[in-house]
Parts: sequence; structure tokens; C-alpha cells
Amino acid sequence: MSLYMRVVSTASAALIALTGGIAAGPASAQQPEAPVFAVTAPEQQPEQSAAPTSAPAAPTEEASPSPTPTPRPTVLAGEVSISGTAKVGSTLTAAAGTWQPDSVTLSYQWLRSGTAIKDATRKTYTLTAADKGRKISVRVTGSAPDASSATVTSAPTPAVKAGTLTTRKPTISGTTTVGSTLTAKPGSWGPNPVSLSYQWMRAGKAIKNATRSTYTLTSADAGRKLSVKVTGTKSGYTAASRTSAATGTIGKRLTATPVPTISGTAKVGSTLTAKAGTWKPAKVTLSYQWYRNGKAIKEATGNKHKLVKADAGTALTVKVTGRKPGYTTVSRKSAAKTVQKVLTSTPTPTISGTRKYGSTLTAKAGAWKPAKVTLSYQWYRNGKAIKEATGSKHKLVKADVGTRLSVKVTGRKSGYTTVTKTSASTAKITYPSSTGPGYSGWDCPAWAPIKGNADSMIYHVKGGAFYDRTNPEECFRTEAAAKAAGYRRSKR
Repeated sequence: MSLYMRVVSTASAALIALTGGIAAGPASAQQPEAPVFAVTAPEQQPEQSAAPTSAPAAPTEEASPSPTPTPRPTVLAGEVSISGTAKVGSTLTAAAGTWQPDSVTLSYQWLRSGTAIKDATRKTYTLTAADKGRKISVRVTGSAPDASSATVTSAPTPAVKAGTLTTRKPTISGTTTVGSTLTAKPGSWGPNPVSLSYQWMRAGKAIKNATRSTYTLTSADAGRKLSVKVTGTKSGYTAASRTSAATGTIGKRLTATPVPTISGTAKVGSTLTAKAGTWKPAKVTLSYQWYRNGKAIKEATGNKHKLVKADAGTALTVKVTGRKPGYTTVSRKSAAKTVQKVLTSTPTPTISGTRKYGSTLTAKAGAWKPAKVTLSYQWYRNGKAIKEATGSKHKLVKADVGTRLSVKVTGRKSGYTTVTKTSASTAKITYPSSTGPGYSGWDCPAWAPIKGNADSMIYHVKGGAFYDRTNPEECFRTEAAAKAAGYRRSKR
């Protein structure tokens, strides 16, 4: 079958004669499939009267046949149908079938109960609330160049049913304590927008006037479990309700839950103490958990915590949890307390120098790390601080003789624990055997009473004839010391 209605015109099928008759074709000619259109020739004119002459009239010429007109073909339509679910919110799709010719252009118009739906001119159509209870069909029109268009309307769908809302199971947030506020979180319902309403339930029964998304717990809720029912409505859709899981048992509120504090020196080796304060109504059972930089410290569950090396440079907090039957458990966390870092090298100082009167001792602190550590010094005589002896050096004076000296070195660095280290004590400080050459003065010191005359290399002892008249260049503590220096005793 041709894409178009066939039009057949042959000379043997329609031959127009001058007499106005139609010549029949040969008996064996096949009849055409489509109608054959013919044009009737014009009627023959009557003969003219003979002219008054003896000459005969000229013969009449035979007329040529007119061409047969060709009719405009029509587009061949396909079978139109609709797929999809007849429910509000669903999308229907038009299936046009096969149309001819291949160049045909299809257009669509969706109908609601036979009436065109405004702007519904695509191959698909999403059902709206206005379609509920109505029947939907689609009209497809095919157009092609040099052909008559064709229009086909599908069979209607069943009456459109109400749509189904997309729902979520609601959840509840908030503290389950009398006086606290709970909040219903409905989740995402669709298609957006959906109007939501709320009903709070106590032990499965609706609470009067509790129809907002939030609910403040009252004394009537104590010892019970609460849930919330969320209902969604939207025009053209069936209303839907979802109920949350129940909360834990609602507890009474403790009337006093103070924030704990931490006391103690925040340095390694020290002990920190958590002060929980007074929780009410008594008696509230308290438990503790210490945290290092926000992470629970294993087995640190008492009200005291001794600081260890791992705590150095970290922020410590303590969480106190109060429990009482019939009441909501409450936890409170303290402010952070930063533990000082630990110096990695704090050597014990040593003392160098001669342990004799008049000599200078030097404290050797060693290398403190990490650099830079600020060091300070304090010298001690028999364990007691020597006034103004705060340098790294100390010149021995008369008061030091017969005592033992030590030095304390203190290292300080920002963010680190201050450390103090004390040296070992020296042996007893003594006098030297002599003042040494170059002594100036008539009188020798009490600790070195023997006068030495460098010119004569003679020494004089108290009571000798020339003792008082000798101006010494060197004083000795003992005669043995004088002799060791090369002096001899005065004979007088």
C-alpha cells in the first residue's frame, strides 16, 4: 500500500472524445486500486447554417483532452496509546505508533475528560490534583509537507486516583527530662510542598493541645515514654501519617547540677582534684571520667588524677555524671586545664674551684633542653640560702669557712614546668696555708698569724722579739706552711 492514497490516470482508462463520450479501454486492462478521476469534456457546439455559397463547409478539428487533476495525499496515522499509572503525581507517556511518511511531525495535546489541558503539549504529562477523578486521553496530530494532516485520539485512562505521598519516619531530639523541650524532626516529605501536622503521644495516647513540632515535658510525663505522630496532607494526594520511635523514660530534673572545677598544679607528677560541687536533691551518685585533649583517659575514673608524662602539654578536663533513681542522668564537664610541658634535659649542676677562703667557686649548670631555657642560681651554706649569692659564681668569705656549700639551679621556659636541680655539697671550706706573696698590711689575719719577711726569708711568730716590728709580705697559717715556703724561724 502506498504512503498516500494512490491516484491513477491513464489514457486507456479515460479517453475523452469530441462527441463528449468516454472511450473504453481494452477489455484486458486492469482496474486501478484507488478511484480514477476523469474530467468531462465540454459539450459540442451546434452546426452553423450553410453560407449562401455553393462551396462546402470546412471540416471541424478534433479537440485535445484536458490533464487529469492529482488529489492531495493524506498522512497515514499510527495507533495511539497511553502508558503509565493513572495516579496524581505519576507521569503518563503517549505512544504514537508508526506514522507515514517518515518525515511526519507529531504534536500532542492532552485532554482531561475530553477538554484540552492548558500547556500540556508534550509527549509526557504529569498528573496533577486537578486530574483526580477524571479520565485522561491524548490527541496526536501528524503533519507532513504536501500532505493532509491526520489526528488520532487515544482511548481514555481509568479515572485518575489520588497520589501517594513520599514519607519519612520522624525522629525526636532533646533531653528526656521534665522541663526540657523535645523537637520533632519529620524528615523530607514529597512531592514538595507537603503540609505537616503534629500530635505528641504519651505512652501511645494523644496529649491534649500538644500539636506543635516542639513539646516541653511536664511532670505528667515523668516515668513515661513519648512519641510523635506526623501527618502529611497535599491536594490530590491521600493523607499519610508516620509515628516516631518512643523516647527513653522521661525523668525528673535534678535541681542542682554544678559544673565541676579542677584544683591542683598542672604539672607532671602533681595530682589534680575534681571538685564536683553539691548536687541536689540528695543523694545523687557521682561518677568521674578524666579526658586528655577530649579523649577519655583509660582507668582515670576517680575524683583525683596524678599527672603523668603523657599528660604534658595537653588540656585535661573531667566529666562528672550524676545519677538518681527516677531522675534524668546528667553530666557536666569542667573547663580545660593545660598541663605544662616537660623539659627534656635538666642536668644536676656541679661546683668547680678551690674550696678555700678567698677562692671563687663556679656552678656548672650543664645543657638544659629544649633550648632556650632561662637559668637562675642560688648558693647555700649548710643548706641555708646565702643572701645575694645568686650568680653562677661565689667568692668564698670568712663565713663560709668550716661550712659546706651547694648551689641550686632553676630552669624556666614558657609553657614548660619549672625545674630546680641542686648540686652535691662541697667539702668543708677551709683557710689556705698562707695569704700568698704580696700581702699588704702590718697585721696578719687571725687565721694566718705567722709573719713572713720576704727580704730575709725569716718568719716571726707572736711573742717573738721582732713580731710587732715586722711588716709581712706573706702570712702563714702554720709554721709548717712557712717552712714549706722556704722561710726559717726567727731566733729571737
